[in-house]
Amino acid sequence: MQHFSRVHQLTQRQQEILALSLKGYSNAAIAAQLNITTGGVKNHKLRLYERLDITTERELISAVLSHL
Repeated sequence: MQHFSRVHQLTQRQQEILALSLKGYSNAAIAAQLNITTGGVKNHKLRLYERLDITTERELISAVLSHL
């Protein structure tokens, strides 16, 4: 996932959220884990999706898997 993060220039927080999302954590669980609000998680995911030009979690997983 490091290569994926470098290629797409993800921030540290986006990398953390991506890792937890790939593990199946919900937005609320990610927020609790990272000690941020659920709205903050949604905002980071929105920016991540914009950066990757995707719109869904399914596309996110596909994008990461295509780099393995």
